Amino acid sequence: MIKTKTLNTMKVKYNRTSTINQDGERFKLDKTEYDLTLFDKGVSGMGNLQSHINGKKNPIWNLITSVMSSLYEMERENILERTEMGRKMYVLNGGKLGRKVGSNENIQSFLNKPKNQQIISLLDKGKSVRDICGRLDVSTKTVVKVRKHYEPKPILI
Repeated sequence: MIKTKTLNTMKVKYNRTSTINQDGERFKLDKTEYDLTLFDKGVSGMGNLQSHINGKKNPIWNLITSVMSSLYEMERENILERTEMGRKMYVLNGGKLGRKVGSNENIQSFLNKPKNQQIISLLDKGKSVRDICGRLDVSTKTVVKVRKHYEPKPILI
């Protein structure tokens, strides 16, 4: 079952003048019909974008952030839904997700990489995982993986 959302749309027009000396006559040129027309006279554009004005909470700020938050949440849901549908269609059409077959590297070639050889050298000297990460700029996961698969050579006396 596919869920659909129906939104009631409303055409809203927002008119604003920056100073009280402006009368907003130019807005009358727009002959489009709107369900609601808002008019702020003498309100600087910056004033609507401040969370506080003269130490008081700006109610317009709360309105804007609430609407933006709702739009963000709706768009995120839409993106996730479209992405999932795209993946399903890809698989239904014969596509395969995940790593390509044979892309895993064997342990010996992993351990023979120059950076991993440096990790082995420091492990042989008794250095800690965090110390090695700091010295070589590698992740702890890499050092732990090297340590897990590396077998130290026996010391001959």
